[in-house]
Amino acid sequence: MPPASAPRAGVTPEASRDRSSGTLAKQMNRRAEILNELVRYELPSAPLMQELSALGWDWLGDTPLVTIKKKDILRIIDRFLGGDISAEQLQEWAENLEVREDVAFDEVDEKLLDNVFFRIATPFINEPLTVESVSRLKTELLENK
Repeated sequence: MPPASAPRAGVTPEASRDRSSGTLAKQMNRRAEILNELVRYELPSAPLMQELSALGWDWLGDTPLVTIKKKDILRIIDRFLGGDISAEQLQEWAENLEVREDVAFDEVDEKLLDNVFFRIATPFINEPLTVESVSRLKTELLENK
């Protein structure tokens, strides 16, 4: 039996590499799709997180696949303030995206977004996510242009 790394009979090493890079490209595209869906938080996140975990935690790319912008955080905050999502869901949203190598914050507001995001993801360290505390976070985001 040939070693596991040997190409199948009739398959050139180049074709084998092309198929492998095609698979990697599909995985990278799907990872980006999942991350964008998580940022939008329009679907239940559990199935997305399960699929994302199957792709592995480590991101070996040179640049992140998704950039979170101020408008993304404001949109989720508004959903919380409007009663569309709970404090637990708001925290879950941030926890799912926090400290990922394949996700970055917009460079223009990176420190501000990182700080607000951390506070949303860790209410047990900072303060509970209430209408008042999240309204203050919204004001902070809007006042720092």
